[in-house]
Amino acid sequence: MSPEKGAVAAAGGLPATPARATTAAGPFAGAGAAAATAVAAGGDATQVSPTLGTSGASGAVPSSSLKNSASLRIQESLKQLPSVASDAAKQAGKAYVEAGKEAKQTINTLAGLPFLKKEGSPITITLDQVLTALFFVVVGSQVLLVPLFMPSIFRLAYSLVWGLVAGLGLSFLFYLNKKRKAEVNELLSVNLGLKGVSLVAGGLPSWFNISHKEKMEWLNTLIEEIWPFVDKGICQMIKDITAQMMPQVLKQLPAGMGGLVKCISFKHLTFGAAPFRVESIWVDETETERLLMEVSVKWCGDPNITLAIELPTGQKLCPRIMDITFVATIRIMLDPLVDRIPGFVGAMATVPKPPLIKYRLDFGKALGGSMAPAAVTPVVNYFMKEIITKMLVWPQRLVIPILQETEQDRILIQRLMRRHRGVVRIHVRLAKQLKKSEWGNTNDVLCEFTTDSEYFESTSIKRAKIPDKTKKVTLDSKKNSTSSNANAHVAAAAAAQVSVDPATEAAAAAAAARKKKQRAEQPKEVVVWNEYIYLLVQEPKDQLLRLEVFDIDRLRPGKLLSGQVTQVVNGRQLMGRQLIKLSEACKDGMNGNNERAEQQVLLGDNDWGAPGGPGKGLGIVHMTLQYWPFERLTKYDVENAMQGIVTVRLLKVWGLMAAGEDLSAFVRVTSTANKKEWRSSTRYWSRARHIQRLQHEIQQLRTTMERDKREGRPTLAARKEKYVKALEQAVSRDAGQNSKARLVVDMDYTLDSNAMHAIYKVKLTDVIKVKVMEASLLSSAECLGRLDIPVSDIITAHDVNPLTGQQEFGLHRRKWEEYNPDKPDKPMDQLERGLLLEEGDGARIWVELRWVPCIQASGAASGIEEGEEDEED
Repeated sequence: MSPEKGAVAAAGGLPATPARATTAAGPFAGAGAAAATAVAAGGDATQVSPTLGTSGASGAVPSSSLKNSASLRIQESLKQLPSVASDAAKQAGKAYVEAGKEAKQTINTLAGLPFLKKEGSPITITLDQVLTALFFVVVGSQVLLVPLFMPSIFRLAYSLVWGLVAGLGLSFLFYLNKKRKAEVNELLSVNLGLKGVSLVAGGLPSWFNISHKEKMEWLNTLIEEIWPFVDKGICQMIKDITAQMMPQVLKQLPAGMGGLVKCISFKHLTFGAAPFRVESIWVDETETERLLMEVSVKWCGDPNITLAIELPTGQKLCPRIMDITFVATIRIMLDPLVDRIPGFVGAMATVPKPPLIKYRLDFGKALGGSMAPAAVTPVVNYFMKEIITKMLVWPQRLVIPILQETEQDRILIQRLMRRHRGVVRIHVRLAKQLKKSEWGNTNDVLCEFTTDSEYFESTSIKRAKIPDKTKKVTLDSKKNSTSSNANAHVAAAAAAQVSVDPATEAAAAAAAARKKKQRAEQPKEVVVWNEYIYLLVQEPKDQLLRLEVFDIDRLRPGKLLSGQVTQVVNGRQLMGRQLIKLSEACKDGMNGNNERAEQQVLLGDNDWGAPGGPGKGLGIVHMTLQYWPFERLTKYDVENAMQGIVTVRLLKVWGLMAAGEDLSAFVRVTSTANKKEWRSSTRYWSRARHIQRLQHEIQQLRTTMERDKREGRPTLAARKEKYVKALEQAVSRDAGQNSKARLVVDMDYTLDSNAMHAIYKVKLTDVIKVKVMEASLLSSAECLGRLDIPVSDIITAHDVNPLTGQQEFGLHRRKWEEYNPDKPDKPMDQLERGLLLEEGDGARIWVELRWVPCIQASGAASGIEEGEEDEED
């Protein structure tokens, strides 16, 4: 009760209200009771007389004094009220803490119930599930309401029909809208590319470009203007090249194609009105000492190309080449950059990757049922794809010398030319997952390799076999038993830490069973060779190794039905091909790391120039590659090899005698290692051209002589003046003033990139034979000089390579000195010039010979473990 009421009760005016018990409900019950008691007592510990204020008490106190004492007590009680309130707040806080502990204990008790201890992922309820549940609740409530309202059967059926129609209609609209959205999302997620953007936008401006390559529309406009003239020039050049090389190509056709065609030429050749297009150009910005660019060229036109093919039987075919598509990338290099006009020493052009060539042969309706087109088509395909690739694709190249003022310029140009720079050893282990033969038997397989499309090295022909699965299981069990003890603890620890999901394990087992069943239904073949092949490498940084796998059929009658008579016996059928990068192996070899790293080459059947390469899916070839650059070959490597490769580089022929006004000659190289013959290009020499060259040299010397006089070098000027007079006398003698004077024939091959040859599988006892022959159309070739060089002399030789500046073992290169007017101490007849030709009347030849050893594998296994061939990836 309030203090006023307590005071009145204490004074006897009102009965005192009993205080609430401290055991009342609520955390503040005890605190409230204590506060009420203290306030009712007035904050004083003095007991109030029970008889105070009664009517019958003796010694009554006056009412005024009682009022004063009550007010005093009330004032004292009010003074003590803050301390009482703070005590009450403390008690209330303690009660709150106890209530929190009781609530926490209650929550822990509830959390410990069995139905709340469920393990696993948390249950996720989506909005779709909630709406579905709500839908069924509403439908269920409607069903429950049916007995309540008791509608008639007709009304019930009527409502159900309309409900079904409305539901099906809404469902159809929903799924139709969902399908449209899926189609729109699919279209929006497609990467359109440049062509797609152009189609959607209705065309893009010519200056629009989003790649790192630049557009060349201005160049295409220029080509379109001059195309009628360029077309005639290109067609005439192709006719001339074809007429020169076609006889040699027909002689070197692969096995199965020889003898099918006698002659191939062009009856009509024009590329039509559609010119070649330059799609883009890319310039390498990282090159500082040379200019490197790549130009993408594409041509799709309607040409008029008709071949004239003559068969050995006398029959002539004139098929048309139609629907031609040609896509290629041309690499152009201007190297090196110098401070003289035009700014670079030489230019080089090549095709870095095989071009994409597609066409169709049309023999006409007259030959529709003849077997001749089927026999001729492989020859035409070989010429259109293989020969063109051999002529254009890297490392083949066209080098054009621009500056030849100094000897250093000539060396720089020779660095641009194609040259052998190392040897790669290919360890062909095995091939697996090959397609089974069409006739039910196993295939007879060989692998063929080449790096320069000129020389092809192949393995022996091996019979394929289908792996024995039972043997594989036995061998695998043996291997697993030897390694099980070492891996037992590791497997136990891993099993203790990792718990395998039964569903995942079952899915993996099902996938493995399906894979095993597919392999059992489609048996694959395995061939084991374990052979070594050696090939020369020209460009270690970016050269490709070409691999082709063939099936050699002893007898294939089916080819007789298609007209391919030569393919009936010992015919070759392509099983797969692939392009292999040599950059990694060559990089390791140049760094001195010749560790063998096994490669698994996937085989495909696409063309070399197809997007993405030949592809995969036709088998796997296991091999290892090791590379040795020439400068890293040691003396031990060179002198201890039992077999090797001899490279021949023809540089110059000097001193031949000319009986008349002109002379045509070529160089022929043979060896006792094989009967293959190599011929250089024919050089034509004439008196008029010889005089013109000397006059040009006189003019250059006079220019430098005048410069020496102006710059104060009289000694050099005097020497050059003497040399000019000697050349003038030679020109006058050659002009006819002295007809008895001997004409010196000089044939230079230093800038001819085709003046190189390689002889494979050469032994130590073989001899290299070089002959200089006179070319004559009316008579047989006459020998103008010959030279026999034993291979042993090449092996023991060593010299400095001027292109690399390093001494190399196995390099047979004699010095060739030219007359230098700045150093006239050595007369011309005492100059050291290459090797002296026998029967050449003083003629000399400058040729570079190199012995490339076939380094045998040290510690290589003589065979492959049985069962290793059956291993799967």
